[in-house]
Amino acid sequence: MADLRHFLICTDYDGTFSNFGEVAEADAQAVRDFQRDGGFFTIASGRSPDFLWTKRDSFIPNAPIISINGTMINDPADMSVLAEYTLDDGASDVIRWVHDNTRTQAIAIYGPEREGRWFTREGADVRLRAHSEAADIETIIASVPRPWYKVIFVQEPEMTPEVMNACVTKWGGSYEFDRSWPMGIELHQKGSGKGACLDFIRRWMNDPELKIVGVGDYENDISLIRESDIGYAVGNADQAVKDVADRVTVRNTENAIAAIIRDLRAME
Repeated sequence: MADLRHFLICTDYDGTFSNFGEVAEADAQAVRDFQRDGGFFTIASGRSPDFLWTKRDSFIPNAPIISINGTMINDPADMSVLAEYTLDDGASDVIRWVHDNTRTQAIAIYGPEREGRWFTREGADVRLRAHSEAADIETIIASVPRPWYKVIFVQEPEMTPEVMNACVTKWGGSYEFDRSWPMGIELHQKGSGKGACLDFIRRWMNDPELKIVGVGDYENDISLIRESDIGYAVGNADQAVKDVADRVTVRNTENAIAAIIRDLRAME
């Protein structure tokens, strides 16, 4: 049986550990048992630290938390900021270029409040307008104070690959771009991201025998899986995630985290 004291499970939240934002009790109990036996557990999510704090009735991480898609690392005890990777002023030019040259319908900027402030262009889908405010591009840029952590561009799913490729071609040398769901592209500073945060966590853990188990379902989890010692894709993961993972487990709705913990316990 493996010595769980040297394992850290670092899992994506939506579509991996949770289903529509809720964690199954079987997974939550498996995590509690894993921690009781010496294991470490944390989250790597596009969600804000404030949102993740509200879920402590289901799970309590005991290692640094990666939030806002790998642009912030939070202390598990109180969600204070251990490290952050903020966008430089040039991000405004990216926003202007995407707004003027693509069919992006909505833009969200994650500023000091650490929750996204959403804006839609005229004629945007009614579903996007429901939680957004209409504004011209310069108003959008001027209305959200610094620092910015990430920016989300939303367009119809069939347009997302084209917008993504254009962004990477023009701006990929300066910024990271991740697809976090079929309609969403996330912009963040070069050198940030879920996988990049693992270097900080390894130093914080200070265990030369530590094995990080990264778990995810979508393209913004690829760096996490690649930089982990053991990378898992859940059964419902995008094929690109499965292609880079060391192992593929069951779907998130079939208690994937509990299944991974069973795998770890069985290791020699």
